[in-house]
Amino acid sequence: MLRVATDLFHDKGINSVSVDEILEKSNTGKSQFYHYFGSKEGLIEEVLNYFEEFFSSKDCPMNHDIKTWKDLDKFFQFLLDVTADQKKPRACPIGFIGAELGDDQILLKKKVKKLFDYTKSAFKNFFDLLKKKGELKSCRRVCP
Repeated sequence: MLRVATDLFHDKGINSVSVDEILEKSNTGKSQFYHYFGSKEGLIEEVLNYFEEFFSSKDCPMNHDIKTWKDLDKFFQFLLDVTADQKKPRACPIGFIGAELGDDQILLKKKVKKLFDYTKSAFKNFFDLLKKKGELKSCRRVCP
């Protein structure tokens, strides 16, 4: 169910996918769904938890420990590969979920923010490392 839901959410968005569609495509029943997730919001939370676990695992080709330009290139190549599709372009799956969350889904929004903060921190650490090594100069631009 989790894999099917993740793929459907990535394809259509969370608001366009029904629980019944997930159950049909995953060949599971409602009792299993409610036992494991309790609600569609519970399922969305588990999808976000999956991404969090995946990002921190050694199996993730998107290395968040960016130390070189080559590491950064691999990071972006993974994102391009994930969002590429033969039939149509796809957006970032986490951003796609986050964009459709309602104002009342505060905990889910916090999970999405945490995932983006994790990536933002990886970029910050990389660029701070480059500055420290003297490979990147500080630049302050004043906007009118």
